Amino acid sequence: MSDVMSHNHFVLDQDLAHALQPVQAGQFGSAKMFELLMPSLYGYSDKKQQPLEKVDYYMLEETQELYSRLRRFCYHLKVSTDTEFKVARRGDQLEVIGDMHHREMLNQLVNDDLWFVDSFIWLQPNYSSLAHSFEMMEFAEHYEESPTGARQRYAHFDHKDKGMAFALKYANGTVNAQVESPLNLYQV
Repeated sequence: MSDVMSHNHFVLDQDLAHALQPVQAGQFGSAKMFELLMPSLYGYSDKKQQPLEKVDYYMLEETQELYSRLRRFCYHLKVSTDTEFKVARRGDQLEVIGDMHHREMLNQLVNDDLWFVDSFIWLQPNYSSLAHSFEMMEFAEHYEESPTGARQRYAHFDHKDKGMAFALKYANGTVNAQVESPLNLYQV
């Protein structure tokens, strides 16, 4: 075994160094600290929420049908309008994510509707690519000011999915399609 230990070092900017508080022995770090140290992994708490613009008419038509079918599934299962959950893709299937009554039955209904699954899987990369194009424009603006800062802020571009997560969100009895990155929340 080697006597040499591997050490990882963090380089902190001056503002972040002043924000850090000493940790007492036996204390654990906080999510807030993780957010400060590794924002590209954690995501920013002040995500910019905005409508996803320039969506193709056919995509909107398919999305409206997804909304209608999901509301019909919820009505059939008597899902309360104050329930919140998301429908996202997990491999070749969709998954209902959230703590709710009838989650497994809703998950089954969603996945048994082949049109719903196929449409969702078709829309996901299209919406994600559109949202990514808007983030690329933001990246270019930040890059002019600080190339290093822009690369750090948009490090999620290096992920296979470019850091974009598409989902249908159900809340307050309504359904919305959204694409979320560590920086932005785009809503259709």
